[in-house]
Amino acid sequence: MTYLSNETSIEAGKPVEVYRFTFGSTSYFYTSSISDETLSAQTYIAAAIARGELKDGPKERSSDFQVTLPTSDPVAQIFVGHLPGVRVRLTVRRYHRGDTPTPEVRLIFDGYVQSATF
Repeated sequence: MTYLSNETSIEAGKPVEVYRFTFGSTSYFYTSSISDETLSAQTYIAAAIARGELKDGPKERSSDFQVTLPTSDPVAQIFVGHLPGVRVRLTVRRYHRGDTPTPEVRLIFDGYVQSATF
């Protein structure tokens, strides 16, 4: 099935989202799935991570995109007390489990973390 077919299906869709945080030469790879996921030979660790709605359109491009992590997470910890000295890039991708042989992966977000609240 195609990504769009899976995305709009009531029963066939099994969405998986993967998150990559990069700062300096360090990267963290997470998934909101209940188990670790491998995509393009990269393992994404199952984590208590969630995101808010991403609005699409010319006026919404500057709106907030929120990602929630536990305060104890290493990525969250770099924001405790101050913003880090390097920019933290966030890339979020989405695909459907079972979309074989190679899943069609969609880019949901690619940008930089601007602030953190606890």
